[in-house]
Amino acid sequence: MTSVRVLFTNRVGQLTGSTDLFDRDPKWPLLVDAEQWPLLNDTGRWGALGADLGANTEHSDGRLYIFFGDTTKTPNSPNEQNTDLVAWTDANKVLRHGGHLALGWKFFLPNDHQGATEATGQKDWRFCAKCHGLFWAQNDQPAGVCPRDGLPHDPIGWKFFLPNDHQGATEATGQKDWRFCAKCHGLFWAQNDQPAGVCPRDGLPHDPIGWKFFLPNDHQGATEATGQKDWRFCAKCHGLFWDGDAHKGSCKGSPGGGFDLNPVLAESGFFDPFTGTEPIGQLLSLETPNGAFSYANKVWVFAGFAEAKFTGHSRPGDPPGGCYLTSKAEPHKPGLFQKEFLLSPQIGWCPRDASRDRLESHELLGFKFTLSENLPPGTNFQANYRRCRNCETLFWDGDPNFKGRCHRGGSHEAADQSYVLLHSVAENAQNQANWLRCEKCLSIFWKGAENGGLCPAGGAHQPSILNFVLHHNPGEEGKWRYCIKCHSLVRTGQEAVFSWVAPCVVQNSQHPGLPQTPHEQGLVMYGFFYSSNPGIRLAWMPLRTPAPPMIQDILYYTGNPAAPWSPNVDAAVVLFSHTNTYTHLSAAWLEGPKRWILLYSNANDESGSEGYHRPAVARVSSSLWDWSDEIEIFNPNTQGAYGRYMHQVVGTDRIWPDIPPSDPNNNHEGWAYGAFLLNRFTEWNATNRELDIYYLLSLSLPYQVQLMHSRLLIPDEVTHASRTSHLKLLHGGNGTTLVDSGLPLQGIFYGVTINGDLEWNRYTGSGEQEGESSAAQSWDPQTGNLIGRGWNGMLHVFGCGDGIIMAIHSNGNLHWYSYIGNGEHNPAATSGWHPNSGNVIGNGWQSFRNIFVFPQAGRSTDRMQIFGVAQNGDLHWYSYIGNGEHNPEGTTGWHPNSGNRVGNGWQNFRHLHGSGNVVFGVNESGNLLWYSYDGEGEDDVSGGTGWHPNSGNPIGRGWQNMQHIFGGVTDLGQFGHIIMAVDQNRNLLWYKYTGQGERDDTGSLGWHPRSGNRIGVDW
Repeated sequence: MTSVRVLFTNRVGQLTGSTDLFDRDPKWPLLVDAEQWPLLNDTGRWGALGADLGANTEHSDGRLYIFFGDTTKTPNSPNEQNTDLVAWTDANKVLRHGGHLALGWKFFLPNDHQGATEATGQKDWRFCAKCHGLFWAQNDQPAGVCPRDGLPHDPIGWKFFLPNDHQGATEATGQKDWRFCAKCHGLFWAQNDQPAGVCPRDGLPHDPIGWKFFLPNDHQGATEATGQKDWRFCAKCHGLFWDGDAHKGSCKGSPGGGFDLNPVLAESGFFDPFTGTEPIGQLLSLETPNGAFSYANKVWVFAGFAEAKFTGHSRPGDPPGGCYLTSKAEPHKPGLFQKEFLLSPQIGWCPRDASRDRLESHELLGFKFTLSENLPPGTNFQANYRRCRNCETLFWDGDPNFKGRCHRGGSHEAADQSYVLLHSVAENAQNQANWLRCEKCLSIFWKGAENGGLCPAGGAHQPSILNFVLHHNPGEEGKWRYCIKCHSLVRTGQEAVFSWVAPCVVQNSQHPGLPQTPHEQGLVMYGFFYSSNPGIRLAWMPLRTPAPPMIQDILYYTGNPAAPWSPNVDAAVVLFSHTNTYTHLSAAWLEGPKRWILLYSNANDESGSEGYHRPAVARVSSSLWDWSDEIEIFNPNTQGAYGRYMHQVVGTDRIWPDIPPSDPNNNHEGWAYGAFLLNRFTEWNATNRELDIYYLLSLSLPYQVQLMHSRLLIPDEVTHASRTSHLKLLHGGNGTTLVDSGLPLQGIFYGVTINGDLEWNRYTGSGEQEGESSAAQSWDPQTGNLIGRGWNGMLHVFGCGDGIIMAIHSNGNLHWYSYIGNGEHNPAATSGWHPNSGNVIGNGWQSFRNIFVFPQAGRSTDRMQIFGVAQNGDLHWYSYIGNGEHNPEGTTGWHPNSGNRVGNGWQNFRHLHGSGNVVFGVNESGNLLWYSYDGEGEDDVSGGTGWHPNSGNPIGRGWQNMQHIFGGVTDLGQFGHIIMAVDQNRNLLWYKYTGQGERDDTGSLGWHPRSGNRIGVDW
């Protein structure tokens, strides 16, 4: 199996940051990063001294919007601490050099707005819109060479007239030694008339020619009254540039790079913080936008907040924390993002509003109530109140013939727990009255509001007689709350698993396995949050253009072949585990290589010192669920980041405490988090199959956002993907009998298609060439029939004999299936399967590189043996004799030697499959190697026990280009091993081997004469 390789990773530059010039004695006076690379953007000009994160999306207005996280404010900013910066760029390419670096005197240039004319200085000097430098634009035409793009400078704005020696200027007029560069047309400082600086034309020093200029400056009495201010000398290129705003132009002499950021500004001139309509409000500490997408001419942002006990940020009415979807039609303008719905946690179901045109979560405010459980009814108590497991409201379950009405349609469905409610007593500070039962829907609702709420049976609630009093206490964590839309009492405390979201708009038809829909576009969402079963999950919703997204349309991927998608978030399967530590996600579909990519970080500040050093990683997949192993794209240790641009506690760097923003009480190792892909800048080289990705990374110390660049080599195969129509082909295993009467299931093999369907096939021929008259008779007429769905979410699928198929899900669970049909077409898998099919019989299997099996065959006493190749190449042995009994712990049905190591050095095989007690393996050189094992799983990592002396011998060569290799034993004709292979042209080839592993590099011994014949096409 080929894998993705990282060819290199480098830091392009720092995108955010400022100086601490507000201090009287600044420790960090220059606008540079930790490596002294000049910044392109001074975000302090907008009130953001430091920032992190950077969820982003490309919008229909041509801008790339970036949503930065908790900003550290500048002393002069009116914003609160830890608000969130929204910025955008219209750049389409990453700059490979930094901004100008202001140093020294301040210059005031005479210009046409302040009375300067040709009589006072040389005309035609202009500001370049691209690099911010001053250049000579004869007749106001573009000229010279701009460092931003290598094209002519672009003149805009005021016209400048520079004092010079030809018109009587002297050293008394201004600073001397400013010259015109013959190569780039820029103005630069040429001390003693010598070439100096860095010219953008060739990277060599500027070439001084022509007139000599004397620039008015603050050291010689010039002021804003005499010329335009904010012109400075660049310490890197020696040019003159305008330093009047947050953008620092482009300097050929500055290392680093990135792109210009433009903030969404408020009237104050400082950035307008990300703010949502109620209940979201302004996001503060630990409350950030975490995912964004563009659709229907709006930008949509997932933004979350936690409970006040975690953030210290209280909101009116104490709304439940979670991840909300918000939207804005003109995100480049200040103003509120509109709340659309609460995504996670999903708190029941309730009409959006009185129109009842869609369902959303309940909207909860106010007291947190506690209910009494299983108390005997009395004069002032009424029993039989239960939670509806569908809408999460409390309803009366005392009528056996009527269960009320549920917001999701039909009757309420009772959960197990029963509650007893107090009624007909006075309310007080800890007990609220006016809770009644609705006669129409049987829900408990509050009658103290101005209207009667939204009853699931239609109209408002109809109150019954009893007035219930519910207990609440600020010191108690009550789990029941009031919904301001339907007025019902609602159960809270649902687990959030999608609070950090990586969304991606897709063309549904281009992604096999998505649910059937008439809508052209859909939204794929990968999600993560702290949970009892931590890991990355998958959801999808159709986009009903131009209607807004609707939470009721969301389906969650279950990993169950029979029902791969569910509307219930609790059914969402973990695609791959991720520990309960901090992370954010970003995902994209890469059209060039036809691959999904997902970025996140394993580093955190919750696991002690070791957690700081963990890497940022990528996963790649050709499907939505069959992901590669983690690919390390940034490791601060191997990158040499510590001490250079990432703080190391033990060392001499001054990242802490010098670089702003600096917390003098928080000296710790830097850690890399918030890996957000910038898909606008992705580059794909189809010839070399090299992928260049650019992504944001926050380093904690410094508390600034970096732009990173990694180049990945993407082979044709990623995980199980191939150029054929099948993701996986596997032999069924022939089957067993009570007596020696042959192999009852001979020739059966299965295919997992690109769409994730499970395909049944059977071939009983002897390698007759495709096209011969007898060839078609070798195939069972049921061949190609589909017998299941949703199998593309598995890491490994393997046949074990007697119709048994095992599959390893990405969460590491080992699932058992048994097919007892005869290949009848039944994609829904409603028949032909053993009732235990799908049961989990083990866990922790996700880390194996390869799996191969000695299936049960022949006598029923034959043992099924499973071999797993660990990441370090150790070969582990297992044997299962159970019947698929559900046992996730893996304690039932396994041979006591299971898990033992029986060899090592197995990590470099392209293909491995078992046949009888023989293993066929194709190594990296394309040689076909033979092994045979007769052991009982005795622990011997050296591989010296149970192996035939011919094991490891080559028996053929030239197998490296096969996409699939599988097979099993046969007793048709001479006993031997059938090997089937799919070549690069999608031909299915047949081979039969009858040797005993005699060494034969040429592949001429032990092979049937028809070996290599094509028996099928388009596989």
